[in-house]
Amino acid sequence: MTIDTTVRPIHSDADFDRSLAEYERCFDATPEPDTEAAYRFEVLGVLLAKFEEARYPLAPDDPVSALTQAVESKGKTQSDLTALLGAPRASDTKRL
Repeated sequence: MTIDTTVRPIHSDADFDRSLAEYERCFDATPEPDTEAAYRFEVLGVLLAKFEEARYPLAPDDPVSALTQAVESKGKTQSDLTALLGAPRASDTKRL
């Protein structure tokens, strides 16, 4: 049996789906260590993880960072957000 060891970059959801299907097949038939199949399995795992990190980044823990990330991911600026929400007035803020 010959294994296609050509590994291709993952650029789209279709690429991701194909690679993930192949990766998941290895769960049923785990490749023997130190074989081409094992190396391919490992490389596919890395490529899948990198694609997920880039496509679906985890949200930051704090609300300000989350809002900043959301604004930047849409290619917007703080000025765009201010125009949408309106500038806060001093009378709108209350002390706790």
